[in-house]
Amino acid sequence: MDQNEQEEDKTADATDVKTELARAVSPGSLPSLAELLGQAQNAYAVYMQAQREVANGYKKQEQMMSKAFARADKQAADACEKAVDRAAKDCEKAEQQATENYSKAIDKAREGYAAAVQEALDIRRKATEEAWGDHTEATDQAWVIFQGESA
Repeated sequence: MDQNEQEEDKTADATDVKTELARAVSPGSLPSLAELLGQAQNAYAVYMQAQREVANGYKKQEQMMSKAFARADKQAADACEKAVDRAAKDCEKAEQQATENYSKAIDKAREGYAAAVQEALDIRRKATEEAWGDHTEATDQAWVIFQGESA
């Protein structure tokens, strides 16, 4: 290739570039401002829709969390109520047992008292019988002595 051909190729390349540039810059190839505005409005509408969907997602999540909290709170309340009921029943049972034990202790104390009183009465009776026997013997001896001296 000689120099003329190289210059012609460069000129042809430059012409091709100018043609491409002219096509790119020509009013038919560029979007109009109305089209750009429409695209921007569409993009904004899509953005707003996405924002609403995100807000709805947050609301749904908050509702789910509220329901989960309500379930957990109810379960805790139910468990607490059952524990309180069990404690009340255990307390009532313990009170009944204590009352029974108290009654048994009172009965045992009364039995002990009755046995001690009976023993004391038996001892007194025996002592009285012995004393009466001694009295009778002494009186009999005194009469014997009195009668023997007077006889």
